Amino acid sequence: MSQIDRGQSILRSQGASTSEGTVERIAFPVQDHMALDDIIFEHFGHAPAYLLVDISPDRSILKVKMLDNSYREEHGPGVIPSLLANAGVNVLICRGMGRRAVDYFQQYGIVVVRGAYGRVRNVLELYLSGRLASVEYKPRERWKGDHECEGKGCEEGEAPS
Repeated sequence: MSQIDRGQSILRSQGASTSEGTVERIAFPVQDHMALDDIIFEHFGHAPAYLLVDISPDRSILKVKMLDNSYREEHGPGVIPSLLANAGVNVLICRGMGRRAVDYFQQYGIVVVRGAYGRVRNVLELYLSGRLASVEYKPRERWKGDHECEGKGCEEGEAPS
């Protein structure tokens, strides 16, 4: 039985800490509300939702819940990092993200792991086992061409935040 399957079998609702230590809350941008079976959405700021996974100090899953992204169609810089920080997220695992967006997340103390793709269940297993490395990923094209930085710090080819 994998770490993920063991974690799901002890799924329980808890707060931000346990008697054994602090709970880590990981966010994944997703599309289809399929929980751990969902695929990581390529453009994190435009994801329909974020899957929030609470991890115990012993690295098992405590809770899985969905947070809808009400800003998926339009948002300013820093809005998504604020949303996830207010939801208690410590770690964001995503596919692509530009330097400026990473900076916003770091201001909230959120660790960003970039370059992840595939089914959340598999990526989470890699993360929990210490085998998931953050790597730069740039999408082949911008999100529907609707991101306009107007010279305010964006770099050519960066994923919109």
